[in-house]
Amino acid sequence: MITFEEIANRALESACTFLEPKTWFHKVDVSGDIVENHANNAHQGGELCRIGDKLYFDYAKSTMHSGIIEISKNGSRRIYWKGPEPGWYRVGPIFGFPTEDVLYFFYDAGDGFLKILIEIDLKTRIVKKSKRFLKGGKSSNWIAYSDGKYYCTKPKDLLNPSRTGEFAVVVEPVGKHKDKIKKFLPINNVTACYPYKGKIYYVKTDTSTYEGDKNGKSNITEKIYVYDETTEETKEFLPFVGNLVIDNDYMIIRKKNEDETTSLCKYKLDQTEGIKEIKNMGKVPFCLNACNGKVYTSSIGGVKEIDLETLEEKTLTKHQALGSCYIVDNKWVYFVNEKELWRVSQDGKTTEKVFG
Repeated sequence: MITFEEIANRALESACTFLEPKTWFHKVDVSGDIVENHANNAHQGGELCRIGDKLYFDYAKSTMHSGIIEISKNGSRRIYWKGPEPGWYRVGPIFGFPTEDVLYFFYDAGDGFLKILIEIDLKTRIVKKSKRFLKGGKSSNWIAYSDGKYYCTKPKDLLNPSRTGEFAVVVEPVGKHKDKIKKFLPINNVTACYPYKGKIYYVKTDTSTYEGDKNGKSNITEKIYVYDETTEETKEFLPFVGNLVIDNDYMIIRKKNEDETTSLCKYKLDQTEGIKEIKNMGKVPFCLNACNGKVYTSSIGGVKEIDLETLEEKTLTKHQALGSCYIVDNKWVYFVNEKELWRVSQDGKTTEKVFG
C-alpha cells in the first residue's frame, strides 16, 4: 500500500523535475557490449551502472537537482529522489544485474548510522525497501557482487544494531537467488571487501599496531587479507594498503611513497611475482579503475589508459576528470567532472557530456 508520505514525495519530485532547467531530456545512445566490472566501479564511488541499453547515474548537484537519473537514446529522466533533505544528496552506490530490470542502491535510514538496501523495479517503478540493515558511515560505501551474491557489512547484533561496535561481512543472495539463506563470514570490522574468483580480499585495521607516540597520537596499520570461501582459511595478503582494483588476476594498487608521491603498482594474485611499479604518478590526486587488461586513471590532466602487461600509456582525453571513472561497456570510459557525467571513447577520438 502506498503511504501518504510516498504520495507527497512523488508529487514534490514531479514538481521539481518540471522546474529543472537543464538536461533532463538529453538523449544519449548507450552502445557497446556490456562488461562485468561492478566491483571496480563500486570501489570508485558507485555513481554509475548500466542495465540493458540504459545508464543509471547518481546525480548530486544540489538538493533539488539530484537523484538517480535514467539515461538512454529516448531521453533522460529521474526515477528516484530522496526529497528535500539537507546535507549530502547521493544515495549510492548503485548497482544492477545485466539480466534483470532491477536497480539496487543504499538509502540512509535517518539516524546517520544505518543504511538499508532499496530496489526499484525498472518496469513497474515500484520501490521496495529491504529490511537488510547495513553499517552506516565510511564502511558502507562499498558493495560488491559475484555469482548472484552480494557482499556487505552488517551489525553482528541485528536486534540492537546501534549498540554494537562490531560488524561482520555477510553474503546475501540477490536477484533470482534472493530467497536463499544469507551467510555471515568470519571477517569482522573491515573497511573494504573485494570478492574475486571464490576469494575475498579485504582491508582491515591491524589492532596489534596501536602505539601512542610522544605526542599522544596512535599509529594504525591497515593490511590486506584474503579469505578463501571454499577452505574458509584466512591469511595476510599484503602488509600495507592503498586504493585498489582487481583485473586479469592482478591487484592494481595506488601506493603512497615516503616522498608523498603515489606509485601505481601491480601484484599477482597467486603471489608468484613481487610488487611491480607501473608508474610514479607524482603528487596529483587521481581516481583509479581497471577492466580487460587496461588500467584507467582520471585526474585534472584528463583520462589516461595504461596497458597492464606492456605498461604502454596513452591519453584518451585531456578534459579534466576530477571525479571517479567507470567502465560499463567495451566502447566508452565514463568519468565525473564537477558532478557532471562525461564519457570518452576507448579509442580516444570522441569526448562528450552525457548528463549535467
